Amino acid sequence: YRIGVAPPQDDPHLVRYFPQGRSYCDGSNIRLYPQTERVGVDLALPKGAKLTGTVRDQDGDAVAGAGISASGVENISARRSTTTGEDGSFTLQGLDVADGGDTDWLVKVAVSGWPVQWLGPSYETADAAVFSVKARGTTDIGTHDLLDGILFGGEVHDDDGPVADATVRVYSAGQLIQTATDTTGTYAVVGLPPGDVYAWAAAEGRAVTYMPDADRPTEALIVDEGDARDDGDIQMPPQARFTVAVQADPSADLSEVSILLYNDTHT
Repeated sequence: YRIGVAPPQDDPHLVRYFPQGRSYCDGSNIRLYPQTERVGVDLALPKGAKLTGTVRDQDGDAVAGAGISASGVENISARRSTTTGEDGSFTLQGLDVADGGDTDWLVKVAVSGWPVQWLGPSYETADAAVFSVKARGTTDIGTHDLLDGILFGGEVHDDDGPVADATVRVYSAGQLIQTATDTTGTYAVVGLPPGDVYAWAAAEGRAVTYMPDADRPTEALIVDEGDARDDGDIQMPPQARFTVAVQADPSADLSEVSILLYNDTHT
């Protein structure tokens, strides 16, 4: 067996694996034999460092309720997370710092209305800011403005006009947002990163359709940071029906037979 203790995210103590390992691989195995008892499997949890800061939008207003997580660049410890307060400030506790010196950390932000991003600001870890956390006490990294990302939308139609209550999924740069069309067939999403944007719609009685009118991803719109686009229109054809009859012994129960249908690209 291997024993690890992970304090709550709002606790200042560090994650440790018996006897004093920083990671799972640093822990020691505890061997148990039949009808034996092992006692004294004790762990001492030291207190970690603190990291504080504030996040705002591009207008300088505080972003409340944002999920903040920190990851050690050298992966010496489990990720620590918290949430921003009404003033956009946050405090991350229990950050592990290498013996004898400061340790580098990356900070990620996830909040509705903005793309998931790293402080820096950046959408990629390679370009994210690296924060050196002091071995003791509190390190304040100041105030950071979030990238807005893009606004993307369009209209969903079929041969009879707008399609209301269609489920629309919009994808860009590894992130996806789901929404629904209104009574006019219009949809819009905010908080995706810039890049090649794909959108597709699903609605009762219509075929699943990728922008602009395909059965698979064929066309992407390139959207830059801060842009607002409303030309992601989707034209949905009526759904096709494929009927299969499975034959067997007349006494056989075929009610649970599964049928799988896929096209030439398995989409």
